[in-house]
Amino acid sequence: MSGSVNSINGQESNRNNTQAGRPAQIVVKSGESLSVIAKRYGMNPKQFMEWTGLKKSSLTAGQKINLPTAQVPKGKGIMTLVRANGMTMEEFGRLNNLPKPYNNYKASAGETFYVFNHNAKTKSNSSTTGTPQTRSRKPVQKRQAPPPSQASGNRAKWGSSYSPEELAANIYQKSCDYWGAVGKPDFDALIKEINPKNVKEVIEAYTKNSKNKSKESLINTITSEVRSDKNKRKSAVMHIYDMLAKRYGTDKAVREGFEEELNDQFDSWGMVSTKKLDETITRMMASPDVIAAKMERDIDHRIAAVGKKSFNELKSLVTHENASEVIKAYDKLNTGESLIEGITSEIGSSKDSRKETVMHIYDALAKEKNIPESQRAVFEEELNKEFDSFGMVNTKELDKMINNMLLKPDGVSKTSPASNTSGSKVDNSPKVKFTANSEIKTAEQWRRGAIAAAKNEALNKYKEFCKQNGIKFNENDLDLTPMERIPAPVSKNGKVVADISPVLKPTTKPNGKVVILNPGHGGYSVKTGNFDPGSYSFIKKGNGKYAPLLEYEKMQDYAEKAAEKLQAEGYTVVIASGHAQTISAQGTVSNLVEDISSGRLTNKKYNKKDIVFVSLHADSEPGKSGSGICYDSSFKDDSKLAQTIQSSLNEDDWIKAGLSERVWGKNGLQVLHQSESNPSVLLEVEYVNGSKSQNLDSSAFQGRFLDKLTVGLNRYFGLD
Repeated sequence: MSGSVNSINGQESNRNNTQAGRPAQIVVKSGESLSVIAKRYGMNPKQFMEWTGLKKSSLTAGQKINLPTAQVPKGKGIMTLVRANGMTMEEFGRLNNLPKPYNNYKASAGETFYVFNHNAKTKSNSSTTGTPQTRSRKPVQKRQAPPPSQASGNRAKWGSSYSPEELAANIYQKSCDYWGAVGKPDFDALIKEINPKNVKEVIEAYTKNSKNKSKESLINTITSEVRSDKNKRKSAVMHIYDMLAKRYGTDKAVREGFEEELNDQFDSWGMVSTKKLDETITRMMASPDVIAAKMERDIDHRIAAVGKKSFNELKSLVTHENASEVIKAYDKLNTGESLIEGITSEIGSSKDSRKETVMHIYDALAKEKNIPESQRAVFEEELNKEFDSFGMVNTKELDKMINNMLLKPDGVSKTSPASNTSGSKVDNSPKVKFTANSEIKTAEQWRRGAIAAAKNEALNKYKEFCKQNGIKFNENDLDLTPMERIPAPVSKNGKVVADISPVLKPTTKPNGKVVILNPGHGGYSVKTGNFDPGSYSFIKKGNGKYAPLLEYEKMQDYAEKAAEKLQAEGYTVVIASGHAQTISAQGTVSNLVEDISSGRLTNKKYNKKDIVFVSLHADSEPGKSGSGICYDSSFKDDSKLAQTIQSSLNEDDWIKAGLSERVWGKNGLQVLHQSESNPSVLLEVEYVNGSKSQNLDSSAFQGRFLDKLTVGLNRYFGLD
């Protein structure tokens, strides 16, 4: 059915043009022709026949013609009908003669609307009464995962079994399959697939989905499911927000404003309006150029912009991930003033608001460039001096300090969906030298060498695996894709260092506790330059090939998922990974504990007893199965932590966890020795080459294991 139709003629005698008076049936009067009736509905005869299902163009007096209509379900709005029938809002509004803007129209109880059902063929109704079904009511089906080879590729790149386009399409389809979708297991499972790696792409793909003709946002779809529990809808929206905030390092002040707006909308009368929520989401995904342009527009066009809610949101979007780019982008706008000067010149804004905004910009840039804390006092002193002087603030000296900071190499590595999530203070040097006698190579050359060595080792191990398991060896049956994902070394001043994530802040109310997660193995040795994949075995995939199950890669995934769960419980989290020799030689763990406890890393001091260290590994011994908790029994807190976690893990009948005493000086572990000043354990999640190695590759096992680990930590701290 063509969408280019005119609005229905308001004088049409067969139609009572009131909000509830769009009749589902008309009766042909004597002398009325098809073309006359069709014209009244803004259509030509062919379009009208297609719409109503008429089979013959000749009409007879008294003939009844059914018009496709539908009522908005209780508590819903017109968007429900638009989406269910595959229409555009323009098409729907014109067909029903609604006032513009169409999407602001509030449907009344029992109001009936005309619809074009683009999602299904309309049955012939030239002689029967009733209305066509306007929303497909399919039985709930379990979601089908893509083929393993495809899923594996998606998981590596996007952290999901689906590509962003597939995930967006599946979510949209589920919202059309049945009402009240939010809260249903299959719909919620799709929402949980949204993570920091893919969230931006999923949001964008959702509005670009060819079936989403109204270009409804993902947030709008979720909130409009009024048959779903209100709290579940709000939770789904906040999950999407939190994943986006985690990706871009967005300030918690933005979250507070976003959640306040969400609550206000749910508490107000009528349908939830997501206009402001969608604006915030769009701003969060904006490039530094866009953020700079919006800030300049507010400064130029709004009186006393600084301190207002919209500008504060823009300010909060300037983080240690993008501060330098935003400042440079503002300069490129050729306004004749710097960003700092533009902010201070807003004399209609309070002095405190302007100073606080300038210091926010400074702090974001200082974190990005790893500027010593002592320099902050110098900058702030100059700022206060200028504000206390007579006349306009002169930012010449302030801008000079900012420009000097911009010249420094980044102190915090950037994060992106396809990159390492490291927050290690690395330099921009492309050369890495591991030992006094080793060859100097670029980071990429070291990576390619590590990949080649890993592939050769995997081939030899696969031969042994085939022999041990009675499998006919065929080199073509080995999938070496996991080896291609080996990362480049993280370096500082040309030397390899451990990979330290940014401080991952709680996504709920902070509980005052910190967890340092250490995914075992991975990284390059500071002594030899060799990459350590840890233990591994082989898992047969759906395509019939065997792929290496790498300890380092699987434990990195466990650590990232654990971080998300812990953040949601109020924990501050830091992930520290790398080669055991590098971590040992550089005292990575002990230094990290000191940086956190002193507040150098977290801007808040912590008692060392409130910082726990958890190292995640996969044990190795063919034929065995089960989990293990290694701890140093000479430390009371370590013993208590190990026993509490063991008790929690064993509450799940899928997990069988035992205890293993590892005392330093006897059979101790270096990584636990480094964290003697705070509670610490090493967890062997499962046997990578054991009888139940598939557990490590199971998302269900992973989820249950990490749930129980989180419960154990809560109990240890008395938070349950």
